[in-house]
Amino acid sequence: MTDVRKFFLEQRIRIILSEYSEARSEMKVNIQHQITLLATAMSTVGIAVGFAFTLLNRETINSPEIYRAIKFLLFVIVPGISTFFSMLWLDQVYRQLRVASYIRNIEIYLRKIVHDRTKFRFYNLPDGYEAYLDSMAEDNSINVHRLYYYMCLGVFLVLPFASIIVGLLIAVNHIDILSISFLAISFLIFSAGIFVGRIYVVNILRLFRGTGRSSRSKRKKLSRSKMQNI
Repeated sequence: MTDVRKFFLEQRIRIILSEYSEARSEMKVNIQHQITLLATAMSTVGIAVGFAFTLLNRETINSPEIYRAIKFLLFVIVPGISTFFSMLWLDQVYRQLRVASYIRNIEIYLRKIVHDRTKFRFYNLPDGYEAYLDSMAEDNSINVHRLYYYMCLGVFLVLPFASIIVGLLIAVNHIDILSISFLAISFLIFSAGIFVGRIYVVNILRLFRGTGRSSRSKRKKLSRSKMQNI
């Protein structure tokens, strides 16, 4: 290898390592945003539900305005909050896995460079962090990488549905045009959340296959194809 070629290769590796560091920092921020969104969503929904049940215990419970406020909270506010924060959370998850997929490509490339220059066998070279997560997923019969996402998705799905059911139970003896309107709005919000959320979930599952969260055979096949394209 000539000195000029060696110089440009070293510069390229420095740039890639700098990009690797920035990508890991960005993924850390995405994870922090997910936790913040979850905490904010749960707190806001808890306040709205608590306020609705507080109104139920008031002496003015027979007032039509109180029932309208309760139905508005349970049919519109809680589903709206849950859907809004679930979309923000899914966006952060998608961004995190997108960065993870990019980091995985960098790790594969750097490992190949070291192999070509030193002729070390691949099993003697250190794995990157994403490859380390792959090995953990292989050794664990329960895919803990996906468990967190399934639990959070379940919470975001159950919250608006449960709120609507409770609202129907409360409003069963106080049905009016406004109640039907609130129920229609909650149905639109829930449907919109399912539609947009499905788009995010499909793309997230595609990224899972590129970040070591799919089956072992798929990971090996994907890894071989990436190595050939580098």
